[in-house]
Amino acid sequence: MNNLYPSGKCKEGAIEESLGIIVKGSIEIFKQSDNEIKKVARLGSSQTFGEMALLDGEPRSATGVAAEDSIIFFISKKNLLYVAEDHPKLGFQILWKISKLMSQHLRSTTGKLVDYMEK
Repeated sequence: MNNLYPSGKCKEGAIEESLGIIVKGSIEIFKQSDNEIKKVARLGSSQTFGEMALLDGEPRSATGVAAEDSIIFFISKKNLLYVAEDHPKLGFQILWKISKLMSQHLRSTTGKLVDYMEK
């Protein structure tokens, strides 16, 4: 389902089992840290967010806010499971892509953590 992504729709701590794919526009990702809200990323067209909540069903780990008018394609966990059941090859390819993205994010975060610890 395509949606115009309104400001603040994806809230940190919200329980939603869906992945967003940015079709048009951009999303800024913010994280609550102690008494501060910090911008941690800006995502653009063709990028995704919500991978962790899609897979583990845990509350959102950050807040996504549209930086401009944005169109997002959302896929729910339920719909992804239907696709995987009816079209196993496609389901595998989607899950493989999500796994690859999460691996890239983890590598990047690990590198940033090491840089921070060396300061």
